[in-house]
Amino acid sequence: MNMTDHSRRCNPFNAAASERIIALAKPVQRPTGRQTDLREDAFVVSPAALKARCSKRLKSLAKPKKYPKPIFKRLRTALKR
Repeated sequence: MNMTDHSRRCNPFNAAASERIIALAKPVQRPTGRQTDLREDAFVVSPAALKARCSKRLKSLAKPKKYPKPIFKRLRTALKR
């Protein structure tokens, strides 16, 4: 097998897409904005999610970290000038 045979077989321009690839390449057909924007139940929340409680650990992790206020000290060399 020489290089021309290999390049002829592995050329991406000659490749044929499978049915699965063609199906995945098609965009999802969604309804227009008015149909989805005006629905009251646009997002369904499960009953278990409505009754969920936060643990103490999760609540402590959700608080923002407090950093100490930076203290800027003047350098003695800056005062000599």
